[in-house]
Amino acid sequence: RIGDWSSDVCSSDLSLTLANSGDIIYQRALHFEGVPYKSGGVDKNGIDCSGLVSVALGLETRWTTKSGDIPGLKKMDFTSIDELRKGDILVWRWQDLNGKWCGHAAIYVEGNSIFHAHGAKGSPTNMTNDLEKYWLKKYKAPVIYRK
Repeated sequence: RIGDWSSDVCSSDLSLTLANSGDIIYQRALHFEGVPYKSGGVDKNGIDCSGLVSVALGLETRWTTKSGDIPGLKKMDFTSIDELRKGDILVWRWQDLNGKWCGHAAIYVEGNSIFHAHGAKGSPTNMTNDLEKYWLKKYKAPVIYRK
């Protein structure tokens, strides 16, 4: 697996089951709280949004927002915040003013809270309460991936 795993993150107790997969995804991601943002990063020296998702899901290879669908997860259309579940992966893709494709991925926690690696180089990976007031307002409906 990719990333900088501690022994408790990899333990067999954390096998993804349907009953608790959202909590497990979130708990795995929390091991990277405070880790600085670094484009292309997948460990505690620096991590980006898709690296965080890859590690939290325990993927064998690194997934990026440009890779397409996330292996092993169900792809769903966004309808409302009320339909989201803890551990859902939210993915936005857009074109910048120069036509370059960009993207962002976050792990849904609850309410307006998402956990993600974001911002300028060095910004800490953390939970923010800006799903509705920033991400949905600026980038509209994300694609949802669910275990």
